[in-house]
Amino acid sequence: MRKSHFGILAGCVALAAIPVALPSAAQAPPAAPPNPPPVMAPSLPPSRVVDLATPEGTAAFGAQWKNMDVKIVEVPAMPNAGPAWKSAYDIQPHAGEGVFDDTSWPVIEPKGLLERRGGGRIFMTWYRTNLTVPAKIGDFEWRDAARRGPAESGHDSGLQHAQSRDAQRSGEAW
Repeated sequence: MRKSHFGILAGCVALAAIPVALPSAAQAPPAAPPNPPPVMAPSLPPSRVVDLATPEGTAAFGAQWKNMDVKIVEVPAMPNAGPAWKSAYDIQPHAGEGVFDDTSWPVIEPKGLLERRGGGRIFMTWYRTNLTVPAKIGDFEWRDAARRGPAESGHDSGLQHAQSRDAQRSGEAW
């Protein structure tokens, strides 16, 4: 009887020693590599800044700010909505499209962009303006910036592309 207990004990010891003898089999799989960092714009400081909330900034681009509060309106539910949904909500106006007619909107001064608007718990507003990129702002000429690379002009490549594209259309409204 002692022999059978000793045999069982020896078998258990042998089984317990397997993970120690094979450390790679007992370890968890290696951790997955970390996610890559998000794509960020270059961290170069801008070489030129135009503040469109000032009269000088808006004058440089021929901007005229307009503002309209958004209204939340009840509308019929979508056709595939569940049976409990008889209505839904939407906003008016839908002013996100570039072709939207905002001629009836009130004009606000650039300093008005910084004023608090709304007084409710849910509030949305549209701000709109058209910008005309001039050929020159102060001592800065767009055409020169479009010919130089991003490191020379101090601008990121996205802005340089926009400058290159728009330097030929200088004077047109965006």
